[in-house]
Amino acid sequence: MSKLFSIIIFLICVYKCENVKSQSVQNISIDIKSTSIIITYDLLIRSDVALQISNNGQKFVDVYATGDVGFQVSRGPSKKIIYTPSKSTSVSEEIFECINCIFRIISKRIDLDTFIDIRDQQVYEIFKIEGKSWMAQNLNYSTSGGSIQALAPIYKQEANNIALSHQNERFYTWEAALKGCPQGWHLPSTVDFDRLIDALGGESFAGTKMKSSYGWTNNGSGTNQSRFNALPVGFILEGTSNVMQSGSYTSWWSKKETTDNVATSYYINAEFPSVLSNILSNKLGYRSVRCVKD
Repeated sequence: MSKLFSIIIFLICVYKCENVKSQSVQNISIDIKSTSIIITYDLLIRSDVALQISNNGQKFVDVYATGDVGFQVSRGPSKKIIYTPSKSTSVSEEIFECINCIFRIISKRIDLDTFIDIRDQQVYEIFKIEGKSWMAQNLNYSTSGGSIQALAPIYKQEANNIALSHQNERFYTWEAALKGCPQGWHLPSTVDFDRLIDALGGESFAGTKMKSSYGWTNNGSGTNQSRFNALPVGFILEGTSNVMQSGSYTSWWSKKETTDNVATSYYINAEFPSVLSNILSNKLGYRSVRCVKD
């Protein structure tokens, strides 16, 4: 038996995975690569997910990992967590310092209210902040004109950082956004957005708390502490149907109209922790919509 094959067998025997205190994680498997360990699992309920490790019976501790881990991981099959040891060592080098290591996946169900849009039966999760109820997802209602549905590439932190999936997203003109929210809900005003941002520490830091915990390029993902779950779906320019800056940018219309041809939007990008407002001349292009309860 070759030395390489012996090492692989040893790694598989030493590294184990388990799930405790949760019935929402099933079918856990582990795949050991040359520089990382990939853990695949099925998630039955939208949850906060953490990866922990115990070395030779010691106390479990959280470890940093990428992929489907962190705040508000959506339910679904074949979720992946990527654990990479210290850059100064390979998996095979680090493993010999770890005896009977056990990985543990901890999931905590997120108790969010839901709202069913009776117009098309779509279900939206809701979070509350400063007494206001916000949709935790972008609106996806097909208006009679003024909206475009498109596939936006969403990136995950795999070794090669390629687009692993596409978000089925809907974008709106400002006029369509004004009337897009269901009855009992409205397009946020600048006051609504500003109160949300202030509650999250101000415009300089709120972006990190609003960003999803995956999907952003250049290590730009956030903590999603707010439950806003802002995915970097980009936007669409006027006169086109191509999604621009997906993976690094997202923005939402507000209902504020400064003049007949100018409206205000709010945006986040991958490079900064902030969320900022932007005045758009002629209300150009198609952007995302979030709804706030009346």
